[in-house]
Amino acid sequence: MLEKMKMLLGITGNEKDGLLQFVLDTVTDMVKTYCNMKPDEAIPDQLNNLLVRMAVDMWRAECYGNEKNNNMEVTSVRRGDVTTSFRPVGGDFNTGTGAGGADFIKAYTKQLNAFRKVGW
Repeated sequence: MLEKMKMLLGITGNEKDGLLQFVLDTVTDMVKTYCNMKPDEAIPDQLNNLLVRMAVDMWRAECYGNEKNNNMEVTSVRRGDVTTSFRPVGGDFNTGTGAGGADFIKAYTKQLNAFRKVGW
């Protein structure tokens, strides 16, 4: 999955592998929690591509790997007493908690519901 993620993000080399793996592990944990899977339970093969897509979206939304933080867009400007607000290009799924919040999972519920188990 790491190689697919690197391909989709256009990353070559191995210097960001640790950060990429962190994002992939975070998304995997989120999916397991949403689908009521046990922590040691294996993710079904049918979810692998969705996990990669989710990880790529999280990478972009939270601007991982963009150390210079040049990838920002203006969200508001106020001229009296000069106020300018920025956010990462591509936005984020939850402005309060970042892409790791509950709104991030909501974007994928239709695909994940087929794998969701009843939790008691």
